[in-house]
Amino acid sequence: MNIKKKEQYSYMKDTIIKELFKTNCIKLGNFTLKSGEVSKYYYDMKNIISNPSLLKQIGDELYNLLDDFDIICGIPYGALPIATYISTQYNKPLIYIRDKQKEYGTQKMIEGEYKKEDRCVIIDDVITSGRSLEEEIEKLKDKVTIVDVAVIMNRQQNPQCSMKFKSLLYKNDITKYLLQSISESKKSKLIFSADISNCQKIIEIIEKIGKHIVACKIHSDMIDNFETYIPKLIELSIKHKFLIMEDRKFNDISYIVNMQYKKFRNWVDLVTVHSLVTNDVLSVLSGCLIVANMSNNNYNFKEKALQMAKDNKDNVVGFITQERINMNGMVCMTPGISSSNSKIDDQKYRTSDEVDTDYIIVGRAIYNSKEDEIEKTVQNIM
Repeated sequence: MNIKKKEQYSYMKDTIIKELFKTNCIKLGNFTLKSGEVSKYYYDMKNIISNPSLLKQIGDELYNLLDDFDIICGIPYGALPIATYISTQYNKPLIYIRDKQKEYGTQKMIEGEYKKEDRCVIIDDVITSGRSLEEEIEKLKDKVTIVDVAVIMNRQQNPQCSMKFKSLLYKNDITKYLLQSISESKKSKLIFSADISNCQKIIEIIEKIGKHIVACKIHSDMIDNFETYIPKLIELSIKHKFLIMEDRKFNDISYIVNMQYKKFRNWVDLVTVHSLVTNDVLSVLSGCLIVANMSNNNYNFKEKALQMAKDNKDNVVGFITQERINMNGMVCMTPGISSSNSKIDDQKYRTSDEVDTDYIIVGRAIYNSKEDEIEKTVQNIM
């Protein structure tokens, strides 16, 4: 894909995401999911039917992802309107699977005409675990020849599916869109590093500086009584419009990382991961920031980080780095920023005018300031 096409593709995604927020297909709030997990995001693609132009755009973009096919199957209810649009717009016969078999008449489970040799594509709206999609594949696989599967939104929660599937949008795309739009609207590149254990102090600081920050970086495992703090952090992130970054620095096998990620995958936007992991690790994450180098030692894996980002562009947002790493579509964030040059323990600090990256990460200079000087400190650093 050439640069011009990449730019058009990125613009297309941003346009769709903006409309998805506007039509409440993507909602921000404190939601309890069917699994019992707390989520900051709720994806309700059924609302697409209330925006015909958006439905058309999504339908056209999904069609462009698909291989050649004879018939299309839309999974009720979220994907059925999209599949119906593709069917009528591109003259492809439509079938759909009923939620339960008819108990009268023909007792059909699948509506529409089909043959085993028909090359069929399946369209779904949102994929989470992959279980519901797999159930539909099982119902169809002996009735038609399934050649392709595509979803509108991939929540990137390591979905399991017997067939490879294509995704129009990823949660990673939502994060990239919000990061840029928040930064532009606030005219800020500041990320607050809340490296403290007292959750009440974090809340008090955020209330003071929330309007200035693009994201808040935390270490959830060092915050006291953290489970009770999650709803408040979500509330603050929506109220003050900032993203949440978990500075976990994942560095294990993919199975362990996936289990660790489950604790906060529904409400965290960004996560850090070391360059020493494999691509399999990145594949189970979303909103990844690859640690390319660090200020306190000789850790420098810039070239490996760059290659990992190229190999996992649907999962990676950018880099944690002391210097700019040039890669189209990826951002660079620099920690260790303060109001003056200094060294505390093994942490070396620089001022913001000494770095040329997209975002600066500031911690001690903010949370060690006197209470009545915190906002002034932020403004001086910015």
